[in-house]
Amino acid sequence: MNLPKTSIIYSFLENNNIESGNAKVFYHFTGASGYLIYNDLHSHSAHTNSSDQLLASFIPGISVGQDDEIQDTSAGVGDNYGYFNSSGAVKLGAPIDYDGWTVFMHINEQQATPPQSSLVRDRSRVLLSSMLNPTSISGFNIGLNGANRLYFEYPTGYTSTLKTFTLPEEVGTNILFSASLGVGSGDLELSLHDIPNKKNYVKKFHNLAMASDDDQTLSEFKHSDKWYIGNFKTPGGDLHTGYSGYIDSFLLISGYVGEESRNDIAKTYFISGYTEEAEVSSPVTGYSKNSYAFVNPTGFLNRGVTSTGYSLLETLTDPDGASVPIYSTYDISGDITGQIVDYHTSTDEVVTEEIITQPAVEYYRPENIQGACLDTFVFIKDNTDADDDIEIYSYLTGTANHNLRPSYVPGDGIY
Repeated sequence: MNLPKTSIIYSFLENNNIESGNAKVFYHFTGASGYLIYNDLHSHSAHTNSSDQLLASFIPGISVGQDDEIQDTSAGVGDNYGYFNSSGAVKLGAPIDYDGWTVFMHINEQQATPPQSSLVRDRSRVLLSSMLNPTSISGFNIGLNGANRLYFEYPTGYTSTLKTFTLPEEVGTNILFSASLGVGSGDLELSLHDIPNKKNYVKKFHNLAMASDDDQTLSEFKHSDKWYIGNFKTPGGDLHTGYSGYIDSFLLISGYVGEESRNDIAKTYFISGYTEEAEVSSPVTGYSKNSYAFVNPTGFLNRGVTSTGYSLLETLTDPDGASVPIYSTYDISGDITGQIVDYHTSTDEVVTEEIITQPAVEYYRPENIQGACLDTFVFIKDNTDADDDIEIYSYLTGTANHNLRPSYVPGDGIY
């Protein structure tokens, strides 16, 4: 599985006015040795001091289950994942005490096999928990219930009575979701991000920290700072089970992140490259007219009288019978020319630099888009019959050559 690059995540955080320092944990589930999972927001060497002691300040992940098969590699960003078999968990290596938080998880669940299948339908699969066990009186857990819905659950009022909030949309096996808890634990948002189909489903819940009118001991959310991925620290009970399948990545951000910003950040899980919006210099070609002086000996001075014209006025006859014509005069106007200073005009090509805003460009991975698409579909009985011919096409990239509909021309009775 190709995973989002840290640099792309930082860019999208900043684009949404979230400081990059608010990103606290990003697990690719790559282990240096034993049970260590690197926090890939930091270099591998930063996780230990000169005495090779593990530093909690960089929030490494630690496998606390006996049977979890966490990939054991020192590779950095790559095709890595964590595989969970429902028996253990990965503990975040430092207390999580933020006033408000946001998580993203990309998972690929494995289909249950007997005798597990009946248990999965009857139990919720835990994806993230700050509860020590199912009967803890503080904390929360996030997971998938038996109906394949994403839920958020927490004990109320320092009792083991659980209150559950559920996202109505059914999920598949390959999903990306986010959860965000507001400042003061008051508001919660759950989102399912269907990037291939350009859909995001969200459900918002309010006043988690407020006591109910009916019972002042209930509905109060109590924080717990020890977090586990894939299970409770101590599994048990009849209502929950650990998660079985792959977790491709886990991202934790301190503070609440709004719905639109989470939808935008979710795209990073399907992007292979990203070019930020930038002002760039672009050459612009234009033309400039220039004039050059010279002496023109026959240039135009003005317009005026240039000569005299004659017109027959009348004709007289002398004593000898000869004709004597009499003419009148008039002015003839025209251009008066002479020596002037004139100008030659030429057109020269001129190249200047213009500053333009180049929009951001996102490069998507077709294989990730395909992997997150639904692999089944249903034909509604009322809309089909045995005489229908149905064509199905599958593409890694989009196409504009299918699902075309003709336009009807009423006057001509043709399509």
